[in-house]
Amino acid sequence: MPKIDQINNKKDLAFLLFHYADEVEGKTELQKLIFLLQEETEFKERYPDLEFEFTAYKYGPFSERVFDELEFLLSIGAIEAIDPEEEVDFIRDETDPSDPYAGKRFVVTEKGEKIMNGVNAALDDDLQVEFEEVIDQYTDLSLQELLEYVYKQYPEYTTESEIKEKILG
Repeated sequence: MPKIDQINNKKDLAFLLFHYADEVEGKTELQKLIFLLQEETEFKERYPDLEFEFTAYKYGPFSERVFDELEFLLSIGAIEAIDPEEEVDFIRDETDPSDPYAGKRFVVTEKGEKIMNGVNAALDDDLQVEFEEVIDQYTDLSLQELLEYVYKQYPEYTTESEIKEKILG
């Protein structure tokens, strides 16, 4: 595998998310965490050509590319989808039962850890600190709390939400 010496691929943001998070509780959390990494760090200012385009959708900010990246990480064995250890919340429980990743938890594999360490090494030190702070701040929240934060801070992404009433009360 060639040495990674620069951030130059849209997949790199997904690798970086998992480098700092180790695991993500479902596709909705994945969407929101990538969104927050873009919005609350200097990443998109430094790498504007790598920005994911988010739109208002059923559960708030959404980018189809996030699902493409999820599929890619799964296909190369960098992460794996596993059943959650506890009961899923109402948001993850309402997903399409034909979706193979509905209600799944995504965890980094040993192979993924090696790749992600290489991608992270190419990230500027100050961005590494920002990524760590964002991930530490939001991965401890329940999905309800995470969505409530995103909905309140970025209301322009809630216009199409099907769960806005449940989230904001």
